[in-house]
Amino acid sequence: MRFVAAILPLVLFAVPGAVLVVVGLRLQRQTTSVPRVPVQAVVVEYSNWSSPKRVVFDYPAPDGTWIRARRMTGIAQMQTRGLLVRPGDGITVYVDPKRPHDVNLGPVGSASGFAGVAMIVFGAGLVLAGLSNTVTFARFILG
Repeated sequence: MRFVAAILPLVLFAVPGAVLVVVGLRLQRQTTSVPRVPVQAVVVEYSNWSSPKRVVFDYPAPDGTWIRARRMTGIAQMQTRGLLVRPGDGITVYVDPKRPHDVNLGPVGSASGFAGVAMIVFGAGLVLAGLSNTVTFARFILG
């Protein structure tokens, strides 16, 4: 029973932390694995006062039509003339040329890219906390 109590922090902290690291790495790999082309888009709507920020934009498809997309921004990376983003402002988005509806705001600017980094850092912290608490509890409980 003492052994189970000694490894309890490992199960409670390190296992979820390892899962977060793996998911974060997959999110990071997903955002950068596809070669993308930068395209100028036009902002249709932007939430200046909410968190996370949401942007709706139109961008040209390879066939000349315009596609509308809605994305969340993980980092404030919108380049504008002032502090607020307004409809009609131009932004650069990154499009998969083989699948024009697959668009993002860049690997770090996108919510998934930012979430991937945050999950890796938080998961690594949980793994370290689980390992250190396991060692501490093992010394205390087992003798």
